[in-house]
Amino acid sequence: MYPEITQLESFVLEHDCHCTLLQVHYPEFGALVPCNLRLKRYSFDVFLDDEYEDVKRNNQLLLFELSLQSLVQVRESSDFLDWCNQLGLNPVHSSLLDYYKKAHAFCEQIAFLFTGNTVQGFISNWDFGLNAGAAQYLRTHSNQ
Repeated sequence: MYPEITQLESFVLEHDCHCTLLQVHYPEFGALVPCNLRLKRYSFDVFLDDEYEDVKRNNQLLLFELSLQSLVQVRESSDFLDWCNQLGLNPVHSSLLDYYKKAHAFCEQIAFLFTGNTVQGFISNWDFGLNAGAAQYLRTHSNQ
């Protein structure tokens, strides 16, 4: 098994992490999938960029990693317009700006749980985006 998967599993167990897909659609968020992310007593509705249709796999570890990847994308964007451009979203919708601000605040709120006090995924962007290594392993194995 990949060390990234082991670290992800340990983090999920240690911090009582859980993801629940929300059965609603917000047109202004395009194809992003709403998901409630819970870590310990902290909870946030995150919008997932689900390029590989990972939400259909019913895999909590994969959903959690996808949630982290989505938060990291917000955190690493240079600003709101950059984030919208990355995801092909129309920035005229005020709900997108509200989400962007709340996602940043949530990242700050939970940062202390992560190494280096920065919200980060456990699987590299390269592996995740190319469906290689640890990401491919996670996608091809049942719910962890």
